[in-house]
Amino acid sequence: MHLPENHDNRRSAEFVRSSAADLTYEPGQFSGWHSHPGIVVAVVTSGTVERQTVTRRGRCVTEEFGVGESFTEVGPHFVRNAGDVPAVLSVTRIYPTSATQGRIDEPAPAACS
Repeated sequence: MHLPENHDNRRSAEFVRSSAADLTYEPGQFSGWHSHPGIVVAVVTSGTVERQTVTRRGRCVTEEFGVGESFTEVGPHFVRNAGDVPAVLSVTRIYPTSATQGRIDEPAPAACS
């Protein structure tokens, strides 16, 4: 295969960076509706959390995740600790280098009110 002299074989997509941290939700604490400029992978290391998302058809879905379980945060979502002990998430964020903020506050969807 012959490539033109000015061909750049890197992907045209933006370069990405990542960061990792532990995030603690005290009993009753919640994130509020928000999204991220990239993707977040969360692993529950203590307690349990509930995550709400909205399907493409506009249905509100609530899922519960316990110790050792993981989920991704893509698109608007809401996380809360409905338990009576602290919940700890080990989160890894993967986001474009052009991102100016790690969290974008979102309005609560009507389906989840």
